[in-house]
Amino acid sequence: MEFFSNFSWAVPQSFSDAVALCRFEEGDVLYDTSKAYDGSWGEAVKQITYFLQVRYPIRATSGEKGNVGGVFEKNWSSEVRIELYKNQEKVGIGQITTTQGRLYTAIWKGDLRKARISPLCSLRT
Repeated sequence: MEFFSNFSWAVPQSFSDAVALCRFEEGDVLYDTSKAYDGSWGEAVKQITYFLQVRYPIRATSGEKGNVGGVFEKNWSSEVRIELYKNQEKVGIGQITTTQGRLYTAIWKGDLRKARISPLCSLRT
């Protein structure tokens, strides 16, 4: 499996549309390590410190056409809701509400706190 090389988290190439458009959608799961994709799940899960699952926005049925740069910028500040897990335990209660840009920054730079994705962020129940 191939991953984006410039991201701190393991972002598979299969997320190329989400990365290009800055739009992660319901059901997307991202792991902090490429080891999550190696071997059996029983062994891989031992290597994961953080992972997150996107709960909102719902998965689009068709992509927006046109200027990708404009779509990226528009999506950057749009809402996203996630559930964050540390050591296989859900962090907080409810969902963390943030922006696509902050989510993008968190998986790109690998710093949940600076991207304001942490238990101290806004939680939605």
